[in-house]
Amino acid sequence: MSKRPPVFRIDDVTIDLAERSVVRGDTPVHLTRTEWALLDALAHHAGKLLTHRWLLEAVWGPGYGDD
Repeated sequence: MSKRPPVFRIDDVTIDLAERSVVRGDTPVHLTRTEWALLDALAHHAGKLLTHRWLLEAVWGPGYGDD
């Protein structure tokens, strides 16, 4: 049985990884595909040090690590 991705709550912001949604207060926050990919990568690695290169490769793809 797979585990449901976490829901993060910080002040009045709720990030639901399973639903791919962000809500601030009662207002949904629209994120682009790239913004969501970045948020998802950061949320899945919360508390860990992520390098610029790792983020570029994780979000934009392996060809972007040197940018």
